[in-house]
Parts: sequence; C-alpha cells; structure tokens
Amino acid sequence: MASERSIVFGCGHVPIGWTVGFLRAPFDAVAEATLAWWRKLQRQFEQVEIPAVFPDGVLALSPLQTPPTREILARTSGNEWTANLVNNHLGGDSYSWCGHLSEVIGCEAVLATHIPADQYAYPATAFMMIAPRAAPPLHTLRAVRAGRYSERWEFYAEGEVQPFEEAERYGARRIRERLDREMLLRYLAALGIRVDDPTFWRQGVLLQQRVTYESRTSTLDELRRAYGISSGD
Repeated sequence: MASERSIVFGCGHVPIGWTVGFLRAPFDAVAEATLAWWRKLQRQFEQVEIPAVFPDGVLALSPLQTPPTREILARTSGNEWTANLVNNHLGGDSYSWCGHLSEVIGCEAVLATHIPADQYAYPATAFMMIAPRAAPPLHTLRAVRAGRYSERWEFYAEGEVQPFEEAERYGARRIRERLDREMLLRYLAALGIRVDDPTFWRQGVLLQQRVTYESRTSTLDELRRAYGISSGD
C-alpha cells in the first residue's frame, strides 16, 4: 500500500509521476550530461533550483504539455541514483533520457511506470533496465510490462531475468496480477530505489525549455477531470 506521502506511480500530484526514469549516477554527473545533451540538441532553456521539497516540488512541472517543455532532475538519498520526471500529458516520458544518457555516462538506467486502473482508461505497470553491456542499439537488459494497451490486457517480458524478480507471478491467470505496483516497488527497492520512502527524495532542478511552437497545455485539475480522476492528492 502506498503511504500518504508517496510521490509517484499513482500518488501525489497525479498524473505527474506515472512514469519516472532513473540513472545510476551521481546528480552532478547526470546534470552535466543532460545539459550538454540539450545544448547539442540546440534547445534554449533555463535551469532553476526547486525550493519546495517533494512531493510538492513536482508541481514545478505544471501545467502538463504535449510536446513537453519541462523536466525535473531530482537528487536522491545516497546520490547513487538521479531521477527524471517530465511534464507530458501521460505522466512522464523518460525513455530517451534513460537510453541516451546511460550510454553517454556508461551507467545503468531504469524506466518505471505505474498507471492505476482508476486513474486512466489504459492502466499499465512496466519495468525496464537499460545497460551499456546489453545488446545495441537499444541496450535493453530487461523489460517486463503488464497493461491494457488496446482493448485487452497484455503481458510482455524479454531480456535477462534479474535475481530479484518474482517470476512465478508471471503465470498468474489475470494479467494485471503478473506485475503490479507493489511488485514494481520491490523491484526498484532491490536496486536501491526506494520511491515510497520520503527520505529517498531530495530537492531537484527544473529544466524549462524556451520554445516558439505551441504545446497542448492542461492544468492538473483539467487533466484529472478529463481522465476521471476523483482526487489527485
């Protein structure tokens, strides 16, 4: 069960945090690599320290936009992992950040998703590990997901089974029970990513793009009404 102070994966200021990326590298190294990447992409942006502690610190991502224009790089306890949250309408999209920077820095990355069934029409739970040692071009070491990606629930698993996985659950009759939020949190905790522990999160930095194009923009309240979410906090 999620605690009242849980921040991501269907808690806190949803839909922010449905998907979160993590790089197994210290914050300063990740920030330097991220900024260098953005400059290479010729993005114009501002970098702002977020004064509020989490979970309210994620409100710096609001309003949500597609294409997204804001990202948070979050420090974590022990400085082993750095987190990434993005302000798109589906609660985050850190795939490119994980994939590109894990190769640049030479570190493992984790992309994790949990979208609860009572918050969106297409719920899903997914766990992906990316590692430089895995086969190119995507370097996906392990991927497991269960979700309703169309009209039916689907389950998918490929890559190197990790020692902490509860693989016996993958044979459950109901696909939604093969990978759920509690399992996802145990997988992450086995790697030192304790997302439901408030002491795990430290303050972050907001990267705000300056763009000339128009993004579809929604406040959190507008998006919650559109998705049928009764309460986000």
